[in-house]
Amino acid sequence: MDKNHVRILFVGESKMGFSLLLQRLEERGCVCKFASSYPEGVRLIAEQRFDLVLCSGQPGIRTLFPSVISSSASLFCAHSVEDSCLWVPVILHGGECLGVPPLRPREFAKTLNGIVD
Repeated sequence: MDKNHVRILFVGESKMGFSLLLQRLEERGCVCKFASSYPEGVRLIAEQRFDLVLCSGQPGIRTLFPSVISSSASLFCAHSVEDSCLWVPVILHGGECLGVPPLRPREFAKTLNGIVD
């Protein structure tokens, strides 16, 4: 997958929570979009293709499942833990993967690099 074509959707209450990650991915040539709610995320997924969907831990993530499972995208959800966060893989390449262990920031960075590269 050519990194110039990697499309990422961020879904959360505030774009600020993703700002550092968003900036780094855009610098690497990714096309990034932001949705401030899950219904808006569902609408964007219906309108365009995304390779990756990254969500904050707000309630309601299940509303995205049908849209992401029917695509080839991967979905990760961030959960705050003390002064860091864990990234929970929810859907990988269109297949549900609930129960897969969460990723620490360094592990998630490696996974993200693999998707972008």
